Amino acid sequence: VGTKLPAGHKATADGWTAVSDEQTRITLQLYATPLGHVDFTTDPSCKRIGSVDVPCHRSETIDVAIEFGATEIVVSATNAMTGEKRAANVTYNH
Repeated sequence: VGTKLPAGHKATADGWTAVSDEQTRITLQLYATPLGHVDFTTDPSCKRIGSVDVPCHRSETIDVAIEFGATEIVVSATNAMTGEKRAANVTYNH
């Protein structure tokens, strides 16, 4: 909370996987909160601000990048095996 990030700052997390053989996609949900830490996104301070849905089977992995801009956040997720990429622009207006 309160940390200023320069426009273009990118955070990544690689190696997301499906949790079951029947799962055919991974949905990444993005939440915002004015608090420094919450245990769960069900906390009343949390607000869902976007999501990215990527086709993915159990044997595949997803690489995620979140890029922060001046007024929006760009979330992209790429299936590392197929190269299929999905992205969502999230306007941040808290």
